[in-house]
Amino acid sequence: MKTFVAMALAGVVAVAAIGVPRAWAEHTIVLGRTDSTPRTLRIAPGDKVRFINATGGKARLWFSDGLRLVVEPGGSVVKFDRRGTYDYSVSVSETKASAHNGEVVAD
Repeated sequence: MKTFVAMALAGVVAVAAIGVPRAWAEHTIVLGRTDSTPRTLRIAPGDKVRFINATGGKARLWFSDGLRLVVEPGGSVVKFDRRGTYDYSVSVSETKASAHNGEVVAD
């Protein structure tokens, strides 16, 4: 029993020392009617960002690289594989708000 506990404890210490793999990182941007929170998000290449629609209407994202998507009520996930700055515009319909901008920086 002591050997098992010692081995289990060694495994926990090894995981803590190594850390969680970067491939699992997911971040969140909340899209509001007039702003995104956060407006600028810094991530590592390969990370995912979940865009949450809190506008009360339909939220559409337009990225400067050409990607366009409608953000679903439960959120839409985008993976940023390469380093760079990804500027986006948010257009909100079915509300009085119009549009705002934000950026994801993968470095």
